[in-house]
Amino acid sequence: MKIFFQGLKVQYKLFIQDKVNWLFALLMLIVVFTYQSPVSLADRHPLVSSANASSYLGMLSPLIFVIVYVRFFFIELTNKHTYLWSHNKFGNNFLLSKILAGLLGFFSFLLPTLIIYLGCIGINIGFEQVMPSLRIWLFFLLPSYIFVIIFCTLVSTIIRQSLASMIAILLAFSTVSFRMSSTMDLLTFAPDPGFTSEIIMFGPQRLPLLFNRAYILALSMVLLLLALLIARIRLPWNPSKLKPLAVGGFSILSIALLMATVWLGQQVNRQRELILAEPNSNSRQAQLQICESLNSYKVELEISGNGTEITGLAQIKSSSPLKIQEFLSLNAGMMNDNFKIEDSEGGDYQISYSGQFIAPYYSYSLIFQLNHSEEMLGFAPGGHIDKDMVLLLKNGEWHPFSNCTPDEVKVSLPKNLEIVYSTANQNRETGDLREYEWKSTDSEMLLIAGNNYREEMQNGVQLVLPKTASNIRIRETVNFAQAAVTLESILGPKEFAISEIIVTPLIKNSLHDDETIFLPERLNFRIMQEDDPAKLQQLALSDLLGAWWCGEDACPELSSALVLDNLPSQYEAKFGDSSIIPLIFYASNKAVAKSGFYDLDLEALVEQYSNSMNDQQVWVSLDYFLSSEDSQTLIQLANFDRCAGSADFWSLLKLAKERYSQQILTKSDLSQLVFEISGLELEEIGEDCGN
Repeated sequence: MKIFFQGLKVQYKLFIQDKVNWLFALLMLIVVFTYQSPVSLADRHPLVSSANASSYLGMLSPLIFVIVYVRFFFIELTNKHTYLWSHNKFGNNFLLSKILAGLLGFFSFLLPTLIIYLGCIGINIGFEQVMPSLRIWLFFLLPSYIFVIIFCTLVSTIIRQSLASMIAILLAFSTVSFRMSSTMDLLTFAPDPGFTSEIIMFGPQRLPLLFNRAYILALSMVLLLLALLIARIRLPWNPSKLKPLAVGGFSILSIALLMATVWLGQQVNRQRELILAEPNSNSRQAQLQICESLNSYKVELEISGNGTEITGLAQIKSSSPLKIQEFLSLNAGMMNDNFKIEDSEGGDYQISYSGQFIAPYYSYSLIFQLNHSEEMLGFAPGGHIDKDMVLLLKNGEWHPFSNCTPDEVKVSLPKNLEIVYSTANQNRETGDLREYEWKSTDSEMLLIAGNNYREEMQNGVQLVLPKTASNIRIRETVNFAQAAVTLESILGPKEFAISEIIVTPLIKNSLHDDETIFLPERLNFRIMQEDDPAKLQQLALSDLLGAWWCGEDACPELSSALVLDNLPSQYEAKFGDSSIIPLIFYASNKAVAKSGFYDLDLEALVEQYSNSMNDQQVWVSLDYFLSSEDSQTLIQLANFDRCAGSADFWSLLKLAKERYSQQILTKSDLSQLVFEISGLELEEIGEDCGN
C-alpha cells in the first residue's frame, strides 16, 4: 500500500507539473462563465443554476480532458521508461495510480472555477447555498469523470498508440455528448434544463437521474476490471502468476458488478418509459360520457414518506355495467402488477393500485411543443408526488377516472410535509400521517404540501414562493401581485378577488380559484426578456385575465395564444373567428393605463396596430402580433371604449366572460354584446363615435 501511494504521489506530480495541462483549468473557467456570467447568478435559483452550469461543463470539458489524460497515460510507455516495467509491483499499480491521479488532477483543475462560482453564489445569494450547490456539482461531475478516465484508460490499454486512441475516444464521447436526448437514458450526462425546478428540482427526472449516476459508476467499475485484465496482456510487463483465491475474488466481483450494471440500466430504462408515457386521450374523452352517470365515485390515497410511492383505492358505483379498462387514465407508474379491479354485482367496482407517481414528460413541455390533443387535456397530469412535494388537482391522473370529479377524497400524507394550501373539509392526525378529507371537490386545486416554500407580503397580497426563489421569480410574482390588485379594483372583488399567489410547478397556465392565484412556475418567455415595467404589467394582466376568463376549466389554447405572441397563423387555426384575443389584449393594456403606475399611451398603441394593417414593417416591429382581422377588432374596441366610456367597456368584458367563457367568442357575438350594452353597432363606431 505504501508503494502504491508513493506511486500515486509521483503520478499526481507528473499530471500537475505539465504546464500545458493548466490550459484545461483556464478552459473550464471560460466555458462556465461564458455560459453564465457571475453577475447573472443573483437572478437564478442556486441549485438550478449549478445543475445547468455543471452539466454544460460536463458536456464540453471531457472532449478536451481526453487529450490531457491520454498524453499523461502514455508518459511511462515511452522507451525511456522501460526500466520501470521490470518491477512487477509497478505494473500492478500502474492503471490504478493513473486513474486516481487523473481524477485528482481534474478536481485540481476544477478548483479555480468552483471557488469563483461558489463564491459568487455565497456573495449574491447566501453562503448557506454553497454546500448544496457543491453537492450538485459533485453529483454531476464525479461519476461522469470517473467514467471518462476509466474509459480512456481502457481504450489506451487496448490501442497502444497515443493519436489513434485519442481519436477513438473523442469520436465515442462526441457521439455521447452531442446526441439529442431530452429525457434521461443510460449515458445522458444531466437532465434537460426544461425539467429543473425551483420547487421540485429535477421533477420526473429525479429517480432516473439517481439510477443513471449509479449505473455510470457501476459500468465504470466493470470497465476498470476489464482494463486490469487486458493490461496483463497488452502492457509491457511480466506479472506474477495469479493465485486461485485472487482469480475467484476477481470473478465474483466482476459478475456482481455486471449484474448490478444490468439491473441499474433496466431501472433507468423503466423510469424513462414512465416519463415518456403518452396521455391516454381516448380514455379521458370517454370518461366525460359516463361521469354524470356514476352514482358514486370515492378515492382514498396514501402517500408514503419514502418518495413517490403511493397506494390508492377507488370505489365506483354505477347504475349500469362498465368496461373499466376502456375508461382508465391512471398514471403510468401505477399501472403495474399491483393494479387490481374487483367487480361486484350491481355495478359496484373497486380499483386498488400502488406504485410511483411519475409526472410524464408532456407535463413539463411548453404549451407550443404539444400536439393539439395534448393541449386540450389542460392540467392532464393533475399533480406531482415525491418526498419533498405533493400537488393534487381534482382532475388528475392520481385516480383512475381522472376526468371525473370524485364525490369524496381521502388523502393520507406524512406529517413532516408542511401544508401550503388545502381545501379539505376536515383533517386529523393518526400516527406519523395526517389525513385530509373532502366531502365535495369544488375547487380545482385540492392540496399543496411541501417544505420548499416561504411566504412574504407584497401590495397586500401574500406571496408563496420557493424558499430560494430567484430574483427573476420574485420580480415576476411581485409583478403579478400588483397586476392582480389592479384587476380586483377594476372588476370588483365579487368578480375577481385576490388574497394570495402561490407559485406552482407543472400547471401550464395560471389558475384563479376563489381568492388565490396559482401561478405556473414556468416563466413566460416574454417576461424573462422584458425590462419595460409597463409591458411586464400588460403581460401579467393578460395572463390573469385569461385565468379569470377560464375559471376552473383549463383552456390551454387561450393560454397559448396569450403567451406565444409570434405565431398569428396558429392563432387563426386554433380560434377561427375568435375575438377573445384582441378583447383581452386591449383590456390588459387599458388596465395598465388605468392603474397610473406606468406610462402607457393607449391611443398610440392602437394607432400602431391601425398602421400595421397597411405597413408590413410596422407589423413586424410590434411586441404582440395580431392578425389583420384581430387588429381591426382591436381598433373597433378602442373606438367603443372612447365613445361609450370605461364603465361600458368593463361591463362588456364581464358580460362576454359570463356568456362565452366556455365557448368561442366570435366577432358577431362581440358585436351583439356591444349593442346590448350601449345600443351602438361595433362595426360602425368610428373616430367620430358614429355621429
